[in-house]
Amino acid sequence: MKAIFLLFVSLLFVPISFSQTIEDFRKSANKKFENSDYKGAIVDYTKAIELDPNMAVLYFNRAISREELKDYQGAVYDYSQAIELSPDLPFVYLSRGELKLQLEDYRGAIADFTKEIESDSNSFKSYYLRGLTKIIINKRDSGCLDLSRAGELGYSEAYDAIKDYCN
Repeated sequence: MKAIFLLFVSLLFVPISFSQTIEDFRKSANKKFENSDYKGAIVDYTKAIELDPNMAVLYFNRAISREELKDYQGAVYDYSQAIELSPDLPFVYLSRGELKLQLEDYRGAIADFTKEIESDSNSFKSYYLRGLTKIIINKRDSGCLDLSRAGELGYSEAYDAIKDYCN
C-alpha cells in the first residue's frame, strides 16, 4: 500500500513539461513574445526545439527573440539553423542578411540578400539593402543598379537613396 501511495505522490511531482507538446511550447513562446517576454519566449522555443530539432520555424522564431535581446550571434546561429533545415525559406535569408548588415558583415549580408533575390526576384527590400551594402563596400555602380531595381519594384525609398548616393 505504501508503494502505491509513493507512486501516486511521485506522479504529482513529475514535471509538467513531459506532457507538453511542441505546439504547447510554440504557442506559449509566441504569447510571451507578444508580451515582450523575450527571455521566456526563448526558453519555450528551446524546449520545443529539444522535442523536435528539425523544425526550421522554431529556430527562426527564437532568432527573432534573440535579436530583441541583442543576442546577435545567437540570432545568426538560429537563422543559420533554420536555413540549414529549410533552405527554401527566402525570408530567413533576408532576416539574417539584415542582421549581418547591422553587424558589419557586409559580404555575408550581400550573399544573403542575393540568395533571397534568387528565390524571390521581386524582393524590393533585398535589392534595396543589397544596393546600400554594395555602396558601403565601394561597389557603387552595382549598388546603384540594385537601388534602381528596388525602385522599379515599387520601393520609393530607393529613389531617395539614389539621389543621395548615385548622382
